[in-house]
Amino acid sequence: AIALSNVGGKNVVASMGTALPPEQLQMAAEISRVPGGRIILCMDGDEAGQNAVARLSSSSSVLSKSSEINLNELYVATLPNEIKDPSDFVDYAGGGDNAKRQFEEDVLDKAIQWNDWYIERILSQYDRSAED
Repeated sequence: AIALSNVGGKNVVASMGTALPPEQLQMAAEISRVPGGRIILCMDGDEAGQNAVARLSSSSSVLSKSSEINLNELYVATLPNEIKDPSDFVDYAGGGDNAKRQFEEDVLDKAIQWNDWYIERILSQYDRSAED
């Protein structure tokens, strides 16, 4: 969050580790209520970060505890394979305005709705090339 803010990123917050408390997501939902607003989760690209996003689907999840969250406004951004976290992306992109622009184009603009991301995640765990 600090690295993105330092290159001009707006409305950036960070969770502590891979924890995503219901209160934090509810606050983000309230802030994103502006027309065209949305929440984009961009966790670390490693397995722990991706599992944190996937945990949102469990029956005791943050999503089921919050009536404030419109799933149509919840998106997931995926970092390129060689990038561990947004700070590494800023370094990779050379910092400054270029890093901000590149993060917006390569990560945020390619974010997909949470439901679609979750379905892709489940399907990726199976070998879909096998014949019946």
